[in-house]
This record gives sequence, structure tokens and C-alpha cells, in this order.
Amino acid sequence: MPDDDRWLRTLPPGWRKVWRYLDTGASLDLTARAMAQALARTLRDIGGVPTLPDIANGVVARARAKASELDLGLLDDYSLHAPAHLPTLITQDVADACVEAQAERFVDCSAPQAHQIVAEAAVCQLAFHFGLDRMVGIAARKGKELPQFLNLIEAVLSHPQVAALSTRLLRHPDGKGLRAPSIRRNGRTTPDLLDTDLEEL
Repeated sequence: MPDDDRWLRTLPPGWRKVWRYLDTGASLDLTARAMAQALARTLRDIGGVPTLPDIANGVVARARAKASELDLGLLDDYSLHAPAHLPTLITQDVADACVEAQAERFVDCSAPQAHQIVAEAAVCQLAFHFGLDRMVGIAARKGKELPQFLNLIEAVLSHPQVAALSTRLLRHPDGKGLRAPSIRRNGRTTPDLLDTDLEEL
């Protein structure tokens, strides 16, 4: 599969592991963990989304203005100063979509709640941009059932690992020190471990 291999080689570090897990049907926990690790590494490498808290604050202000039908000039003003940093542009697009589709959701939001909502939406979109979108194309070329594959991706993006990574990105918006959250596991007995597939460990 030379074409598929070429596309995989263009993925940032760590994303080929995500594809391998998606392709082989690894557990949701393993796949979500691999995706969180890959995205955390990518965001560290490219400088995160430094203005994420400001973007989230802007969503709340713009949503309140829209809900009260006041034109405060925020919608036009904000786009004029859009930075050229790609992850920030992607996050700004996500924020714009949040205001347009869910303004009422942000009207009574506390700042931390709004930040978390925007961060989770941004992390999902960034995951698509840096790897998952190409994997959809590879899956199609391999003859996989796309609705099922897209459902699997949706399940991965709905995993608690994504929410946890979003919270960490809010603490490290510039990407410095950003790490994927670890999966906590309960202690398991030796007989239980002996009967468990290695991939599940």
C-alpha cells in the first residue's frame, strides 16, 4: 500500500500509532490514550494555543452580546486581529462556530466552564487537523466502512482522555509541559492478568 504508507509518513510523530490502533480495533482506552499522547506532543512542538483563555473569554462576551441582540462590535473586531499561528486560527474558527451555534449555552456560563467547552471543541478539531482527517482518507482507500470508522473516531474524541487533555491545555496553553493524562488502573490479581490480552494491559 505505497499511497497509504506515504500518507502515514506525513503524519506528525505519534499519530501512526493512533492509526494502527484504529486500524486493528484496539480498545477505546488504548486508542484514546495514543491520540491524547500524539496531540499533546504535536501541541508541545508547535507552541500550543497561547491565546486559548482569551479566545474562550471572547466567546462568552460575544455570546452574551448576541443573546441580548446588542451589537458591541466584538464579532467584527475580533476577526481583524486573527493571528497567523495555525492552531490559534483553528481554535478561533471553533470559537466562532460555538458562538453561532450555541450562544445561549455561554450566556450563564462561568469562565472556567466556558474555557473547558471551547478547549474540548478545539482539541477535537486540532486532532482532526493533525491526523484524524488523513486517517479517514486512508480508511476509505482500504475499503473500511466509513460510517463505522467515523463512529469509532467520535467515540475516541468523546473519551475522558480528551476532556482531561483539554483541561491540561488550559493550564499549558503555550504547549510547554503539556502531557497526555495517564489512565488510572485498579490493581489486578495475577490470575486476572494471566487471562488478559497484552493489548489491554
